[in-house]
Amino acid sequence: KNPSNFLDIAAVDYNNDGFKDIVITKKNALYHLTSTPKYRPKYLAVVLRGKGHVNRYGIGASIRLKVYNKERKKFVYYLKSVTSYSHGTTSHGGAVDHRIVFGLGYSSVPMSLSVVWPNNVETNIGRKLLFSKMNSMVEPLILNSALKFNYLQHPPKLPTSSTAPTI
Repeated sequence: KNPSNFLDIAAVDYNNDGFKDIVITKKNALYHLTSTPKYRPKYLAVVLRGKGHVNRYGIGASIRLKVYNKERKKFVYYLKSVTSYSHGTTSHGGAVDHRIVFGLGYSSVPMSLSVVWPNNVETNIGRKLLFSKMNSMVEPLILNSALKFNYLQHPPKLPTSSTAPTI
């Protein structure tokens, strides 16, 4: 095939399994995804926003998610490091994803999330807030580096409207 027919590439986690999916856009062609399983696995999407002495995108941060796997009956840890930031969509239909997605499968429940920012400040989030943000592409868990509050001991009151401020 003639490579000049291809316009752009999208690297986005379309199925929210925690891994990037690749889609190539082509001139004069519509594309669609056909992978829609009967039962969708759970996921948690996180967006980092650096403030103050931390870069805007949280590059250099480490994230640790503790989950309870009901099938195995044990705790499991997922670790991710933020090494780059994706910048929106392109004019040709390609896209990149700025969320950090943890694919949880069918039997895992998030228990706590810890972010160590590049300035070594740690933010901890408890299970009530994590559970409320599970499986939400529209409202991912947005974390701000200025937070020094430990949400494991003092959980916040959850916002009831979609216009609530980010935590």
